[in-house]
Amino acid sequence: MTATSLAEEAARRLGWTTERLDDCGYLFELRRADGAHRVMLGGRSPLNDAVAAKLSEDKHYAGVLMARAGLRVPRAVRCIAEDHLLGQQFPKHAGTGPAKALAAELGYPLVVKPNSLSHGRGVGMVEDEGELVAAIEECWTMDPIALAQELIDGTDFRLDFLDGEYLLGYERRPIAVVGDGVRSVGAMIAALDPRYDQPEALLANWRIAEAFAE
Repeated sequence: MTATSLAEEAARRLGWTTERLDDCGYLFELRRADGAHRVMLGGRSPLNDAVAAKLSEDKHYAGVLMARAGLRVPRAVRCIAEDHLLGQQFPKHAGTGPAKALAAELGYPLVVKPNSLSHGRGVGMVEDEGELVAAIEECWTMDPIALAQELIDGTDFRLDFLDGEYLLGYERRPIAVVGDGVRSVGAMIAALDPRYDQPEALLANWRIAEAFAE
């Protein structure tokens, strides 16, 4: 079920009408009987302001704010591509040096990920300096900022709040399949979640398949 279909179902329950504004259904409008209406884009809504929306796409700054609020966050450093304008503006954070310094302090393994992507794209665990540098350079092909983070072992929960009120929470578990000797790992994962075959998931797909094959 997509974000659009979930929003449409919620609207129907509230007595609102919905209209899809593009042939993919990603852009749509919600309208109430009193004429009030909102345009929605996928899972994005006008509930949060532009700054909050931008912060949700920046793992580093999101971590800074969570730490400021008293929440525990993994130790992390930014590694900006040296040939990018940001790397030239902030040389202290450019190159792989910050990650190597973090590794010298914390040891391995570390987690490396693009600063702005989602759905696990580009995320990997590294065991030594060679893997660290290679992972950061690969991240730079997707995002000019790579993050190197402390590895945290624990349970992953997603919690939803609205205006400070807790609404719901659930545990997020890694996808798992048991081989049947016939289908490929990719085919078995796609059978569990059709989104596995979507173009935007392809980069993560082969990493998942490789991990299962090891």
